Amino acid sequence: MKRSEPRVAALLSLAAVFSCASSLAPVGAAYGQGSRMTREDLLAHRQQLVRQSLGLDAQQQSAFDPVYAAYEAERTALAQEREGLVTDYAQAALATTPEQAKELTERFLRLRRRRLDLDEKYRDRFAAVLPPQKVLLFLQLNFVMDAVVNYDLAGVVPLVK
Repeated sequence: MKRSEPRVAALLSLAAVFSCASSLAPVGAAYGQGSRMTREDLLAHRQQLVRQSLGLDAQQQSAFDPVYAAYEAERTALAQEREGLVTDYAQAALATTPEQAKELTERFLRLRRRRLDLDEKYRDRFAAVLPPQKVLLFLQLNFVMDAVVNYDLAGVVPLVK
């Protein structure tokens, strides 16, 4: 077994929390799927996963924490915007006007760009307090966790007719 395989397996196991914990209670409830975790629980699990996976020493951790807190505040705001967008998808799914479709498309693409811009904005900030390998690992962890959440969302987001 390769050295990285246990870490990937552990990451995927821990990330499974996210597939059971969509923070989109209003959307999930609309489709008979109540949220099992609060947004705060989900955020705490995400932060715990990041901290454990990075394996930082005390000095790195103290330098990382304020940058990570600022990053998470912005990432969480984007996640809340995504919740609103998904709720709007659900409301418009059965009878979407051309104008609604254009507006939802623009919001969708703008939100995706802003998420990528967030990672770009913080890359140098993380690089100032972490070695390059840890910065890459951090970005990979976020990618995997976002992918799991997006997969979960795919099960509750109705497609436009």
